[in-house]
Amino acid sequence: MLFAGLASIALAAGAGAQLRPLDPLDWRDLEGPPISASLGADLFFDQRASLAGTSGRLFQLAVFRVVWRLDRVAVAVSGTPVRVFDDRDVFASPAQGALPAEDGRRIDAGDMRLSTLVRLNRSDALIQASLRFGVRLPTTDERIGLDRDQTDFFGTLGGRVHRGRMDLSGELGIGILGSRAGIDQTDPLLYGLRAMAKVGAVSPFVELTGQHDTRENGPRRGTEDLGEIRVGARVGSESWLSVAAVKGLATFSPGFGLRVRLGRGF
Repeated sequence: MLFAGLASIALAAGAGAQLRPLDPLDWRDLEGPPISASLGADLFFDQRASLAGTSGRLFQLAVFRVVWRLDRVAVAVSGTPVRVFDDRDVFASPAQGALPAEDGRRIDAGDMRLSTLVRLNRSDALIQASLRFGVRLPTTDERIGLDRDQTDFFGTLGGRVHRGRMDLSGELGIGILGSRAGIDQTDPLLYGLRAMAKVGAVSPFVELTGQHDTRENGPRRGTEDLGEIRVGARVGSESWLSVAAVKGLATFSPGFGLRVRLGRGF
């Protein structure tokens, strides 16, 4: 029922988005080496920047994630130091003070995230449970138009079933997103789903992730609905490479994208 509900929300989400959703919880953060780190890059086509009122191509460079784990608790620091957005089309006038891009290019940092991950029961339980909460700064300057310069809070409860080579996990939670569009905040439903298998050194996976504003009057500009599906594989164990194709399921999610990550445990 949980996974069917997540899928129905994602397929129904069609009203736009802030730039990127949260990634689904990776249970390897709660059972892997004490320290792990990854670095990578993303390329998205037909991505909309809500506040700028433009759509185009988005590069995310030096995307990093560092996780420190102690028993059942892990702390994750992650973010994107460089975002480069090339305007291609205009779909609306700029909002919340966003300025036109010089030479059609917008460059900023964000988002930056600090998360606490907690495994709530034993690792050998039939259904494992998790709690995740944290803060996120979407961008550094609203005038650039890529996102809001307001701190977001998020919290999710997750479940996982792991049997043999198969791993299935999902999350539901709430986000508290700052807004200046006539209200102080909006509180979308957050969701995530991951199905993964392990075949030797290769772990193919499918992810579904996004957010959905359940209010009758819909989402505010800059905090819209999100939805995307990712299909990829991770190769390696102690050192690894992950590559995934991304397909947007909401108007403001990208038409298509590619994510690449290199990681290592310590």
